[in-house]
Amino acid sequence: RRPAPFPADRFGTRTLVSRGNALAAVLQDLGRNGMTSVLIEGGGNVLGQSFDGHLVDKVQFYLAPLLTGGPVPAVAGKGAAQTRAGARVADIN
Repeated sequence: RRPAPFPADRFGTRTLVSRGNALAAVLQDLGRNGMTSVLIEGGGNVLGQSFDGHLVDKVQFYLAPLLTGGPVPAVAGKGAAQTRAGARVADIN
C-alpha cells in the first residue's frame, strides 16, 4: 500500500494525520491545544468508534446520489443495547 500524500493546500500546516492513536486521546490533545471543533471524516468503523466513545455532540451527514452496500454499515460499533439508549437526533435541517 502506498501512503496517501499529505495535503499541500493552504490548510496543510493545520492538518493532523494520526495513525495508531486512540481517537479519544487525539481529541483530548487537540482540546488541550485550543481546538474546540473537529470534523471526523471516515467510514463506518471510525464513526462507530466515535459514537461508542461518546465523542460526538453534532452530526452532519452527506448523502451521495449513489448508495452502495458492503460489509461495514454506515455507522458500525457496539450500537445501543436498547432503542432508548440510542443516540438522539435533534435540530434536523
